[in-house]
Amino acid sequence: MNQEQENLYQELIQLDSAERNLETLLKMIFRQLNSEDDWTQNFSTSEGLCDMISFSNKVVIETKKRGQMNIEENKTQLLKYLDGVVPNFNNELWNQGQSIVWKGMITDGQLWACYDYDSNHRKLRESEKMGGGKSLSNP
Repeated sequence: MNQEQENLYQELIQLDSAERNLETLLKMIFRQLNSEDDWTQNFSTSEGLCDMISFSNKVVIETKKRGQMNIEENKTQLLKYLDGVVPNFNNELWNQGQSIVWKGMITDGQLWACYDYDSNHRKLRESEKMGGGKSLSNP
């Protein structure tokens, strides 16, 4: 991790301000890690406005202000957004990225809950790579 990435990481785990600031900071971090990534903030799905999305990575992120995460409630919201994106974008045109399965994440910048989206059953399964409620500052 270079110094700029380390600084952004430290800012992320210490952030205690508006949700929009978290989205902007995450986008900066993701672009630092891979400048080719297509992260978009406030993407309109058929089920509402999701906070962040990357079609190339097949990831939808729901952000929350520090201390405002409610996993079960936020998981329902995340599932709704994935239901609104995947049927429209899971086709030959959008299947160019590295990920086979769409993923959903909920974060306040410090805690992360990560899920694989089961499009056949329209439900979320805890991701095998990183499960629900893990902390960046205290893994």
